Amino acid sequence: NAQRLQAVGAGELLEQHDLSGETLAARLIALLDAPERLDEMEAATDALFAGDAAARIVEECERLLE
Repeated sequence: NAQRLQAVGAGELLEQHDLSGETLAARLIALLDAPERLDEMEAATDALFAGDAAARIVEECERLLE
């Protein structure tokens, strides 16, 4: 699933062996600092899924950050 999202520009893939709290936080901060990239990812997500999947993903990420 992650590879499919990455392939269409709807997400980014972090390999399991590279994943840590620090790397995840750095990627999230980089995305938050690149609103144009988030817009591109949202458009790609909208093309794949019916409804507002991008908003649901953002809400879940925000919930996890609390």
